[in-house]
Amino acid sequence: MSLQWIAHLDDAQTEAAIQQMARKRGREFRIVSDYEELKGKMERIERGIVFLAGSQERIYDQCRELTLQYPDVVVILLVSAADLNIKRSMHAGALDVLTIPLRQEELEQAIKEAEKRLSQKLSGMQRGELPQKKQGRVLAVCGTKGGIGKTTISVNTAAAVAKYGSSVAILDLDLQFGDVADFFDMVAKRTIYDWVKEGLPDPQGTIGKFLLPHESGVHILAAPQRPEFAEVITGEHVSTALATLKDTHDVVLIDLPSALLETGLAALDEADEILLVTSMELPTLKNTKRFLETVESLGLKERVKVILNRDSEVTEIRLDTVETILAMSVYARIPSEGKIVVPSVNRGIPFVLSSPRANVSRSIYTLAARLYKRERSNLKAKKKSLLQRMFGR
Repeated sequence: MSLQWIAHLDDAQTEAAIQQMARKRGREFRIVSDYEELKGKMERIERGIVFLAGSQERIYDQCRELTLQYPDVVVILLVSAADLNIKRSMHAGALDVLTIPLRQEELEQAIKEAEKRLSQKLSGMQRGELPQKKQGRVLAVCGTKGGIGKTTISVNTAAAVAKYGSSVAILDLDLQFGDVADFFDMVAKRTIYDWVKEGLPDPQGTIGKFLLPHESGVHILAAPQRPEFAEVITGEHVSTALATLKDTHDVVLIDLPSALLETGLAALDEADEILLVTSMELPTLKNTKRFLETVESLGLKERVKVILNRDSEVTEIRLDTVETILAMSVYARIPSEGKIVVPSVNRGIPFVLSSPRANVSRSIYTLAARLYKRERSNLKAKKKSLLQRMFGR
């Protein structure tokens, strides 16, 4: 992938300083006249450094938008000394902030750091590296029927979060017919079943050997190869796997089946957030409502975020109708875009990677950004008695 520099500047001296540095480093450098033109250019750039100047009223919001919308771009802010606000720059996601007039050594150092950051992101994705010692957030993706889009959302959210630079694992808990590995066009030779049979005596030291590393940076703990192997997996195994994966990943996504089994309940119990996928169909909404009543009885409802999938397919039901039936707000809306989604599934390439500019991909990136930025909640205090309440043990 080529690396480009692009700038929205408002003075010739700053432009000349960056132009000189671009020639020195052999980089292509483009100047745009306004922010809208900049975004238009960004649509055609795979990796790049953005130099952004402007008034402090807008520059931080623009920086935040760019870093969220284009994960493979880093932003260097250029401001006057009077407008310098390092805290706002950090919150906006800027790699660095330099004051105008530019000092050559500071500019050169910022550019070196930006290129190093982009290179590390690229090489990390290509190697599928397994990071060490994290305390990751667990996100459970569930729904009340098959085919509602749980796996599609799980896989693409995982790939999108990885694009933002986080280490991500995805656990396929559809233990009988899980197909997360297929969505990545990978063949799982070792699965959670093999880990339970061979790795449990030392889960921390061995679970990495059972993960499938995808070039996106996502690691997959796949479902068993045969449906009958699912019976071997228990809720305790799931809890142990999640505890171990959290130590090595920033985010752990769980793709759950529609049935509320012991293993799924253990996963919900461990989850920091539960992404409940629904659609604009009355039977689905009715069952989603029943699911919400169940998790409320378990003390888990406050972790739930409703994801409305394919929300443009049905016009007879409006968003406010959905929220009235469910008695809670919709957290995210994923548009229907079958021409993008179906080929991505058949090819085994998450659409956030194959078609990152599509509307459905943008909605997933927006969801991932909202989840990525959330601080860890304190919901784990209620975990201990869930399985006992459900199974009386």
